[in-house]
Order: sequence, then C-alpha cells, then structure tokens
Amino acid sequence: PQLTITDLILNAVHADNSDRERRSKNIIVSGMKESSEDNDVAEIFSLLRTEFRYDPANVSCQRLGHVNTNKLRPIKLHFPTSDEANWVLSKAKQLRNSRDPWVRNNVFFNRDLPLAERKAAFEARRLRRELSVSHQSTSVPEREGHKNNGDRSQPIRVIINSTRHNVRSDNMAG
Repeated sequence: PQLTITDLILNAVHADNSDRERRSKNIIVSGMKESSEDNDVAEIFSLLRTEFRYDPANVSCQRLGHVNTNKLRPIKLHFPTSDEANWVLSKAKQLRNSRDPWVRNNVFFNRDLPLAERKAAFEARRLRRELSVSHQSTSVPEREGHKNNGDRSQPIRVIINSTRHNVRSDNMAG
C-alpha cells in the first residue's frame, strides 16, 4: 500500500515525539575534565552525590564525540525517568556555588536537544551574556535593571526570541 501525505506526516510526528521522549531522560554535561572511561563515571557520579545529594545508582553515562586534546568532550547522562533528569537540571545552578573552582567555573548541565534547538539555545545564552556584560558596563543611575523615570523606576524587560535570535528591550507597562 502506498503511503499518503497524512501517513507521512503522522510518521514524522511520531518519530519526533519518540525522539523528544528519549532525549527528555538525558542530560548533557560539558566542561568535565577527561580521564579514563571508568574514572569519568566515578567523577560524574561523585559530582551528582556531592553537589546535588543525588544517588546515581540507575544512571548511565558516556563521553560523546572523538578524543580531541584541544577540547573537552561532553558527557551524556541517561536517567531512568524524565522526572529524575528534570530534577537534576533544576539543581544545576547550584554548580555556580560549588566548592570546587573547576566545577564552579567550567561544568554545565543542559538538556539533550536536537542540533537546531541546541544551536538556538546556545545563541540565546550568548545574547543574554552579551546583554548582561553591556548592561553592567553602562552606568545606571538607579538600581541595576531599572530605568530612571523621574520618581518611579520601571523594570526593563528583555525578550530573547531564540529562533530568530532577536534581542530587544521593552519598557513594561507600569
């Protein structure tokens, strides 16, 4: 039997949903120093225990990509459920307060996204950093993040559209 356009669309939607479900159980960790494969597992599990108080008993992990002395390869963590992966992701900001300076400055946890979404998310983070740096370098007469408006100050809302990579700031209605 010949496939109709509807069948092709349904197959594509099903494949996309399956891919999203599979990826929802994964986290990509970047910035972990490389060592032997067994030591990588021990190091990432130790990080999960010490930083998040999470027991990684049912978590698997593997380095991604080819060995390159100039670049640290990311690690993919696979959790039994998407809820566990989401819980660990929700705690990822705690890494910025780690006692380990390497972890505090270099280790990042991100969702496992398809290439196009990963590039868009990276671009959105880059634009937020640029905006933050440019905002910090300008003198602001009132509290940082607020616009001087006579006696009132209004927060500045920043909208980042990750698909088109546009950044604009709007004054919030007040």
